[in-house]
Amino acid sequence: MKKNFFPASIIYIGMGILLGGCSKKQSASSIQGTAVLVKVAEVQKKPIKQKVTVSGVVRAKHSIPITAQTSGIVKKISFQPGGTVNKEQVLIVLEDEQAIAQLQQAKSQLQASQATLSRQIALQEKNYGQKSLLEKAKAEVAAAQAELAKAELNLKYTRITAPFQGYVGLCTLGQGSPIRQGDELTRLVSPEKEVEFELADSQASLIAVGQVVDVEGPSGLPLECQITAIEPYADAVAHTVKARASFPKGQGQEFRDGAFARLVVFLSRSEEAIVVPQQAVGSEGGQDFVYRVQAIGDKKQLKAVMTPVTVGAQEQDYVEVEGVNPGDLVVTDPVEFLLDGSPIKIQNP
Repeated sequence: MKKNFFPASIIYIGMGILLGGCSKKQSASSIQGTAVLVKVAEVQKKPIKQKVTVSGVVRAKHSIPITAQTSGIVKKISFQPGGTVNKEQVLIVLEDEQAIAQLQQAKSQLQASQATLSRQIALQEKNYGQKSLLEKAKAEVAAAQAELAKAELNLKYTRITAPFQGYVGLCTLGQGSPIRQGDELTRLVSPEKEVEFELADSQASLIAVGQVVDVEGPSGLPLECQITAIEPYADAVAHTVKARASFPKGQGQEFRDGAFARLVVFLSRSEEAIVVPQQAVGSEGGQDFVYRVQAIGDKKQLKAVMTPVTVGAQEQDYVEVEGVNPGDLVVTDPVEFLLDGSPIKIQNP
């Protein structure tokens, strides 16, 4: 019994392998017998936009360092690091006793100089004064006025204010901290945002200032931004061109300065593009194709003809193609189970 059992099992196993190997081709083309039930779509001519997805960096429209205009000692920090501030709001107050004293001295000096000038003018009117002394008194008044203006400015510099409304950065200073003129104390960024991105130089000629681009927000929803500037030259190494787009007022504040962003840039629009549904396009060996419906003989029978196409712009569920004509029927489902020449039958809509 053992002698006859093993050869029979081997035969069955061999037959199973042969049948399994054929099953894919049978499902793909029904061995050129039974027609495959398919869904089709008509090749159309419709407007379509060519677009490209690129990466960008979000920047604040205005971003400046807050620096000390004079040396001094910190008396008070009047803002919350990382918070918002209003235009002209006081951020840091420095010790001002010395500045106040210098201002009083400058005022006194100006008063004395003006008194001297008044006396010289009175003497000159009576022909008792010397012209040289009058000119000297005038020069001393001008110098005293300049010293007063300088003292007033130094006192003003002890109160560091925000030049515009925005967000302030971190600050490592505290009460009693010494600072020097020119030290960066914190940073101020405006709430208005822009996004900078780059395109290949061959694509940059297809965009224009005022054009709308879509920026993917943190929630995944697109935000419409408007291109405000395009550099007039390309990077000689990367062969790219930089551009900038602004968020609408009140939008984009969820992005931090320097954050990554993804953009969809529309490069051109074809009013009469030949398009097919995206699911109709297959690919094999690097070549895109569609299965075009073709009648056999008396037209009662149909077959799928593999037709090479060149894919262009994509928009929503459609893709622009070259290689078929408007009015042709193409298979949309099941593309993966067909072979060139497979008999097909169209499903009723």
